[in-house]
Amino acid sequence: MPGRIDTPTARGCHALIKQGAKLVETIDDICDEVQALLPRRIETEATQMKRLPDMMLGPEEAAMIKSLGGGGLHIDALAREAGLPAARLNALLLGLEMKRLVRILPGRFVELREELATK
Repeated sequence: MPGRIDTPTARGCHALIKQGAKLVETIDDICDEVQALLPRRIETEATQMKRLPDMMLGPEEAAMIKSLGGGGLHIDALAREAGLPAARLNALLLGLEMKRLVRILPGRFVELREELATK
């Protein structure tokens, strides 16, 4: 956050803003930035992944996607339905979120991304 221009302690954040710092609020912000660094071939593959081929997902990931097919679930309900410990569930969710297949909403609700939920 920028500070007052006459405050020496604000020089650090001002320098970052001058260098092109970006605001990050969600993982989507990070994915958008990282995607710009990927070669076009990988970007095309990421776009094709929205079609959700089962062979690219592990069995636990596929089961989680199937569980979310009926609508969003609270993360605790998803853990019970999937029968996974919390640590494993969180690791899988992070992977699915980075693959841009699910979104974690405020209140710890998990849902399929809109483009997948409509298919």
